[in-house]
Amino acid sequence: MANRTVASLAASLVLLTACGGGGGDDAKSTTTRAGAGDTPTTEASPTTGFEMPEAEFEGADARVRFVNVFSDAGKDSEIVFSWGNFGAREEAVTLGYGEVSELLDAKVTTDTFTDDPAPGELDLGVLGTRVGAPDDEQPVMTDDEIVPEGSELVWILGSDEDPMTEGATSGMSMWAFVDGGENDVPTPAAGKANLFLVNTGLGQLADDFVTMGSPGACLSFTNDSGGGNVGNAFEVDPGSMQIGIYDANGGCSEPTGPAVELNAEAGHRYLVIAYGHTKQTRTAVIVDLDE
Repeated sequence: MANRTVASLAASLVLLTACGGGGGDDAKSTTTRAGAGDTPTTEASPTTGFEMPEAEFEGADARVRFVNVFSDAGKDSEIVFSWGNFGAREEAVTLGYGEVSELLDAKVTTDTFTDDPAPGELDLGVLGTRVGAPDDEQPVMTDDEIVPEGSELVWILGSDEDPMTEGATSGMSMWAFVDGGENDVPTPAAGKANLFLVNTGLGQLADDFVTMGSPGACLSFTNDSGGGNVGNAFEVDPGSMQIGIYDANGGCSEPTGPAVELNAEAGHRYLVIAYGHTKQTRTAVIVDLDE
């Protein structure tokens, strides 16, 4: 996938299909190593000698919620999410491993070297860097997407295998329209709640196929909600339940890691984002898209 892509989100978010099937092929993966490349700055240009102006940012008609489930070579990560690009950025929020941000008002640069987006659209750039990373370290995540004005999105930084270095991981970014896009996360039927299982935080684990459920009872896809950005829904009744992450073919007898509590409300949509450093420590963070 090129650095800049139009946000066609039906294929952007990698999710599991029934019985823990694998995800799609359109997630963005960025291999990152300290010192792997130079990040442009606003210092004098090496070719012209002219000093580049400091970038300015302005509020944009969009809101974003960030999620950090990036396993950094088997260790917890702490990530600074920012608006902008390599050379111009403004910090949005810092998240530890397994943390979720509040809904944030998006910002965009006032000056750009690219063509202006069409009326009613935004050119939204986001990136994620390790806390304390040197200036010449590549970001773990860099995305530049065209989104409709008025959009609400969830942006997830997960993990992938690094094919170049044994034991290393690379960042994999995934995003979905919650509201205001062409394919929003589907709303549940009357009196129900919709759950969507996301395997973003397990991409670094080879041949890992998971499902979710309560102890002894796997959840099943029970409705065809039209897909949206995140595939079919697990439709559940409102109420309190334990949600664990299980091997797809294991019968949901015992979760592989800590289960999490969900107090499902009728009419709400929930992302259940699986993550963990190993298959034995898989758990989930739940994002209520309608809180």
